Amino acid sequence: MKRRWTVLTLFTLLLALALFVAACGGNNAGDAENVAPADNAANETAAPAEEETAPAEEETAAPAEEEMAEEEMAGVACEEPVKVGLITDATGALAIYGAHILRSFPLGLEYATGAAGTDNGDYTSYMLDGCEIQVYIRDDQSNPETTATAGRELIEEVGVSMLVGTVSSGATATLQELARENQVPLIVAPAAANDITGVAFNEYTFRTSRNNYQDAVNICEYFSDQYDTFVQIAPDYSFGYGGATAFRDACTLFGGEFVADDIFAPADTTEFTPYMEQILESGAEAYLVTWAGGGFVPMMQAATELGVNDEMAMASAFVDNVVLPSFFANAIGSTSGILYHYTAPDNPVNDWLVEQTQAQFGTFPDLFDADGMNAAILLVEALKATGGDDSPDALIAAMEGMEFEGPKGTIYIRPEDHVAIQDMYIVTLLNVTDPEFKYFELVETNRPNVPCLLPDELADRCGDLPVGTLSDISQTEAPAPAAEETAETGLTCAEPVKIGLITDETGALAIYGAHVLRGFPLGMEYAAGAAGTDNGDYTSYMVDGCEVQVFVRDDQSNPENTATAARELIEVEGVDLLVGTVSSGATATLQELARENQ
Repeated sequence: MKRRWTVLTLFTLLLALALFVAACGGNNAGDAENVAPADNAANETAAPAEEETAPAEEETAAPAEEEMAEEEMAGVACEEPVKVGLITDATGALAIYGAHILRSFPLGLEYATGAAGTDNGDYTSYMLDGCEIQVYIRDDQSNPETTATAGRELIEEVGVSMLVGTVSSGATATLQELARENQVPLIVAPAAANDITGVAFNEYTFRTSRNNYQDAVNICEYFSDQYDTFVQIAPDYSFGYGGATAFRDACTLFGGEFVADDIFAPADTTEFTPYMEQILESGAEAYLVTWAGGGFVPMMQAATELGVNDEMAMASAFVDNVVLPSFFANAIGSTSGILYHYTAPDNPVNDWLVEQTQAQFGTFPDLFDADGMNAAILLVEALKATGGDDSPDALIAAMEGMEFEGPKGTIYIRPEDHVAIQDMYIVTLLNVTDPEFKYFELVETNRPNVPCLLPDELADRCGDLPVGTLSDISQTEAPAPAAEETAETGLTCAEPVKIGLITDETGALAIYGAHVLRGFPLGMEYAAGAAGTDNGDYTSYMVDGCEVQVFVRDDQSNPENTATAARELIEVEGVDLLVGTVSSGATATLQELARENQ
């Protein structure tokens, strides 16, 4: 076939064109904040078998080489190993969530460096080109005092240059302060509190976890389309106040109305009947729940006994695979938000995470696995950007504004406040019994934008971001990831590229052929950048230095006419590509001719 490279390039352009044509037709009681209303008693029991399965001994496949661009892997070197301290909950009340990080962070390093780590006793070693990364893991049991002890030991004795952690937002606040005092960059995963990149912000703190405001925007965008009036309940401390503020802000912005004052209950409440009665009496169409800890169970019991869920919809972010059946067994068919479920994203990084979590741990990724893997990828991408320089100034400069691909797609670290802009999901609960945790059907993917919540003395950092609250609905959608720049193609061809368009102009399906007869030329004009020139038997379009000639033939949706037209286009005109047609029967004829003539 002549001019094969040019034709293949133009074929890609035509695929895009086909789409165009188709279109023309704080308090420790709530440490798993707003994410997992886990019963502490349940958390203290033995973790599920899926979580405890030891990694398989056989080697796993390293990420495909083509996924690691050579230019990104070049020139990373360091005179001494880069030491990283990972602090998470391995044995405490939130160990069920620490387990997500303990498997996904090493997997993320394996993915980003291209090889599994080497166990050296107190640390695991990963090689990034000529630079060794040593990862030291410490258990803080979600206790801020233990977090402080572990953090100081890692900084003062081990000499880490980066910290990662932790599950509890209260413990994370302690870790933040240690990072600031010692000028050690910290990547937060998976704690969710707004304050981490809000009032408690410091330049050394970054995050790959979402914040509670992102939950609110995600859920409110969907629910405000379905319901007009709302009421909400939250725990009576800072976490609850922040969540309630975010939901009121976001749902109001999307057109919802709150018909009663926000209801705040003590964090240790076990009898929720009085609060559920207030919700029922409000007359709202839906109630929003911001809660954490074991209180979620008696809250739902009270709601069921009073018939609250029969009278109004409940909006509460879905939780992890293990806990979800206990809390949402009576909510089959309900739709709400979730920060991550392994069945929701469709991208190669998530596919790799799912495959390797199964292969090495005998289970499937859970709620926070994406956060852990993203933290590892961010760390490695930062070292690539600095060439192995792990000084605080170099790492901060590299991570601010960084964009990278992870299990949830593109993650963007906002330079103003270090919020991680990321995809969030709306899903419908189908069941709670699937052995592979395939509980959900994806409804939509959102990319919430959130206000800059920095304290007044740092407000200048917010720049053009909405500050403190969202004042316009256009502010709720984060900008789409920047498209990769396409190199200049400089197309040239010694002879024109000829395309045959066969459709129904005058037959039984001419009404549909008319769509293609206008949509295809418009698509060519759009893709080529200029309208075509009518040359009688064909229309000419210029793509750089290459002329594209389009010949149009009418088949009247008759397979015999289709065959005649196609043979003439192939044998007489010498077309390189065919496009068509309306009738499926005629298209079958066209397919066979295309195959025969290649």
